[in-house]
Amino acid sequence: GNPPMMLNSRSLVVLSILSGICYEPSLIRAVPLGSHSTHDLQPRQPWTESWTDCGAGATDMSLMNVTISPHPVMAGKNFSLDLDLQNSVVLDSGSFVTQVFLAGVQVHSETDGLCDIRACPIQAGPVRLGTRTYMPAITPPGLYQVKISGLDGMGLPVLCADIHFAVI
Repeated sequence: GNPPMMLNSRSLVVLSILSGICYEPSLIRAVPLGSHSTHDLQPRQPWTESWTDCGAGATDMSLMNVTISPHPVMAGKNFSLDLDLQNSVVLDSGSFVTQVFLAGVQVHSETDGLCDIRACPIQAGPVRLGTRTYMPAITPPGLYQVKISGLDGMGLPVLCADIHFAVI
């Protein structure tokens, strides 16, 4: 197996700097969805970018597509992450938990109230969950994992998205 990851004080400083940069919710809006037949983001080698609906049909929101632009994401530039969802219920409360990992180490975690970031209720049908943010120039290059979990007002899961993308 691989040796355990050793963190020195410089690594801890970098991780603490990263703790607030990778996710800032700014936009959730309903949009029409087209038909999507692939779960790949058409990666540009050698970076692999992909997504999975980790709810496996057991959640009220099905992940239909993920768009990352630009990809790979570039340090020192803005980028966007959009999730196209099919919602099967009306949601009038809830939260989204976002966890960001680099090399298997969690570098950021955030919980946002659903109605704090968009007008409620969210109707059944197509929904786009999106964020636009700046990736600071000091961001280490590598493959990042973002896991987004949505919970309804009673704490029951409504969304699970597992997204992998590169930062260069």
